[in-house]
Amino acid sequence: MPEEAGGTIMIDKLLTAAVKGGVSDIHITKGLPPVFRQDGGMKPQKTKVLTADDTNSLMKSITPERCQAELAEMGGTDFGFAFGDMARFRVSVFKQRGSIAMVLRQIPNKMLTPEQLGVPDVCQRLVTRPRGLFLVTGPTGSGKSTTLASLI
Repeated sequence: MPEEAGGTIMIDKLLTAAVKGGVSDIHITKGLPPVFRQDGGMKPQKTKVLTADDTNSLMKSITPERCQAELAEMGGTDFGFAFGDMARFRVSVFKQRGSIAMVLRQIPNKMLTPEQLGVPDVCQRLVTRPRGLFLVTGPTGSGKSTTLASLI
């Protein structure tokens, strides 16, 4: 349970629960408990409903100062976050209905090879061509970024 005795949501406990549970995304929004995207479904956690102060504290606990400045100036920011040796996250912080909201997408800690991902040989050969356009498309969470990272 990612909650401390005083009712404060702790980011490290939230991230640990997500990594151990095989969660792909963590949604943090005022007015709801943290929500995990797991196996394609959205699963609200059994913690307190987050306040604007909670979401702001969670954001500040992981967001670099330069990104906090960008958030204040532009209304949003994106950055990578390493959670020790356990996992890495792609973090998007934005303002939603006047409060801070975040989505943390868990990304693979270790780069997989094209063979491990099952990328066909023809695709591996196409990326070595000196010219042309190579498109990788698919729905959210289908592995587009992972596939491209393995090919580059």
